[in-house]
Amino acid sequence: MLNNSLNGVDVYPGVTGTRVLSNTVNGNGSGIVLRSGATGNTVKSNTAKNNTDFDMEDDNGPTCDTNVWLHNNFNTANEPCIH
Repeated sequence: MLNNSLNGVDVYPGVTGTRVLSNTVNGNGSGIVLRSGATGNTVKSNTAKNNTDFDMEDDNGPTCDTNVWLHNNFNTANEPCIH
């Protein structure tokens, strides 16, 4: 998902067990977003750069609840648990 004013990948509250793998999301509002209440998801091996708000965003607090972020390539994130 490239160059839109919305989010590239947006995972909504209540969604669990989703795997967001090997995507490229550049130049969007936010790159990859897990909304508050979207828990137990895995975000791995994605590239997200030059997004307006954050490249990677987890709205479940500084521990990302039970979401797992691994091996992603990005510049900005809203929480320290995003890798």
